[in-house]
Amino acid sequence: MPSTKSHRIREIFLVFAIIVFTAGAPSTAATRKTLHAFQGDPDAAAPESNLVMDAHGDLYGTSYSGGDGPCEYGCGTVFELSPDGTGGYAERVIHTFQGPLVDGQQPQAPLIFDAQGNLYGTTLAGGRSLEGNSGTVFRLSPRSDRTWTETILYSFRGGVSDSTDGAGPLAGLVFDAAGNLYGTTAGGGTGTACGAGIVTGCGTIFELSPAESGPWQETILHNFTNNHTDGWSPQSNLIMDRSGNFYGTTYYGGSAPEGGGTVFRLSHSVDGWQETVLYNFTCRSDGCSPYSGLSFDAVGNLYGTTAGGGDSTGQGVVYKLTRNGAGGWTERVIHMFMGNTDGMYPYGNPILDASGNVYGTTLDGGGGTTDSCADGCGTVYKLAPGPGGSYTESILSRFGNGEAGGGPLAGLFMASGGNLYGAAAFSGPHGAGVVFEILP
Repeated sequence: MPSTKSHRIREIFLVFAIIVFTAGAPSTAATRKTLHAFQGDPDAAAPESNLVMDAHGDLYGTSYSGGDGPCEYGCGTVFELSPDGTGGYAERVIHTFQGPLVDGQQPQAPLIFDAQGNLYGTTLAGGRSLEGNSGTVFRLSPRSDRTWTETILYSFRGGVSDSTDGAGPLAGLVFDAAGNLYGTTAGGGTGTACGAGIVTGCGTIFELSPAESGPWQETILHNFTNNHTDGWSPQSNLIMDRSGNFYGTTYYGGSAPEGGGTVFRLSHSVDGWQETVLYNFTCRSDGCSPYSGLSFDAVGNLYGTTAGGGDSTGQGVVYKLTRNGAGGWTERVIHMFMGNTDGMYPYGNPILDASGNVYGTTLDGGGGTTDSCADGCGTVYKLAPGPGGSYTESILSRFGNGEAGGGPLAGLFMASGGNLYGAAAFSGPHGAGVVFEILP
């Protein structure tokens, strides 16, 4: 199982529950460029989310800590990186979170845009509920003077008397055509036997509908439960198909004795929303603990990663799910991470280009080291499809060995020209993480 980060994620989850083929893989000629090195308070620190880009080429993301909020090490930020006209980027913190009773704290999820250019996201903790410290859904709206106005759309209660609305949204959001938002919480809900502490519950899938004024209206579409059929603790974004069905993963649970997590679908019918488990991970060669979300290819196959499982060292896999003739789905591992100069512990969502190449990051491995990552500081990888359904891995970039940053927890964003953008959560010149660009 993953070491440092998995422990960190489990510690995060417990905190809010009590108040988250080969070694020697070839490299390519891809070039990595550092666009910004974070400095911490009052700058951002520890960027752990995917980036998004607007029509002007500006990049936006969240940082888990940093900013000048009252939390230890800062309550987190939303930042913007804008091309400066000389080939570089200028960074600006556009929102600093202020913690419980004011707004959220510890944003770990990516942002999304609406058609008007507003940004939407979640915070793992904080909120305006008097009983809870269980996270928020927020909106940032741009103003003509280049400032942004924050609106808290929903604060999860997660308190002693009621955690049924969900708690701890680790993942980002998705819109439907009517402007409703959908997401997951890692805890809360009505499911039982999933953890100890003040906040109970195994996690939820929720919908937020716009209100004319005040908080949006929340509806729980599914409560996960630790009953050895369903998964629990969803920590990834949902994706939507053309029919309006949602797909996602849970970090734990499922029918396998090890509770290695699931891939699920949520479908709408005249009888309401129905969840179906498409795959149960066994924590063997098929993978274990899918922290990442999913991506579709052009014909509707699903791709994802698991943070553990694979071979006996358990350093994670990239998998593909395809529909079979029996009405179910078949999983196939398309890459098994082996550590050393290969990566290890892929937490970020994989993405695909038009040719079917798969791109992603690993938190550790790759061979580069700093004082913060003795097992390797992470990689950017590419999996190219070949004959007979095979895939060949190339390492596009290895982190570490200097001030280049380390620990790319999040996945990547691919611009129209094929350049890749991402964030490394720690190290760098100031020890607070970096934003980077990969030129294939």
